[in-house]
Amino acid sequence: MHQASTISISELASVLYCPVKYYLDLSVPYEVSNTVHICKHIAFAEKAIDPEELWEELLFIHPEIEQMCKEQFMDYLMIYRRGFQQPWTERDLYVHSKKWDISGIIDKFDASTSQITLIRGAKAPQIGVYRADRLRAFAYSICLQEMVEQKIQLLCVIEYVASGVIRTLDFTPRDRRLFLETIKLARRIRGGYVPTRPSQAPCKHCRHEKSCTSLSGRRLSDIFRL
Repeated sequence: MHQASTISISELASVLYCPVKYYLDLSVPYEVSNTVHICKHIAFAEKAIDPEELWEELLFIHPEIEQMCKEQFMDYLMIYRRGFQQPWTERDLYVHSKKWDISGIIDKFDASTSQITLIRGAKAPQIGVYRADRLRAFAYSICLQEMVEQKIQLLCVIEYVASGVIRTLDFTPRDRRLFLETIKLARRIRGGYVPTRPSQAPCKHCRHEKSCTSLSGRRLSDIFRL
C-alpha cells in the first residue's frame, strides 16, 4: 500500500490525465522527457544567443539527450523566437502548501508583476488551455498565496514552447472544484484504492493498457486474494 505523504502538483496532473495510470506509475521512478528538457532550455535562454551554442549548453546540462533531438530543438527554437518570451525574476521556484500538503516548482515567477509562468512541452490546444495545465496553475497559485501570507492578485500564463503560443488564465469555481476532486482522489489512491478507468481514458500507446483492465475498480485487498 502506498503511504500518504506530500503530493506533488505534477502528480495531481497525472491523476487527472488517468487515475489508473497514476496508480500503476507510483512504483516507477519519474522521468522527465527530452521534449520537456528542450522546451525549458529554450524558454529560459536569451534570444540573442546563437542556436548552436544553445544546443551545446543543453547537451552539457543533459548529456543523456541524443543528437537525433537536434532537429526538434532547432524547430522549437525557431517557432518560440517568433513570439514574446515571458519575463521572470526567479526560475524553478519551489512552493508548497501546508494546508493542502502539496508542493511543486514554478518554472518562472516575475515578482514585479506577480506573474506565474508554466513552460509546457505539449503543443497548444486550438483554443484555451489543457485541463491539466489549468489544474497545475491553480495549485501553484494556492501554494504561492499561502507562502506569502497575504492575498495578492496573481497572473498565470502558460508557454506552449513547441507552438510559440502564450495563453493566460483566469480561474473559476470550476477550477476550484476540479482541484478538490483531484486531490481527494489522489489521496485515496495513495491510501491503496485502485481507481476505475475513465470512459475516455487515453489508452493508446499506454504501457499499462493490458494490466489496468484487470485492476480497475478494485482495492489492493481484493487483488491480493487472487
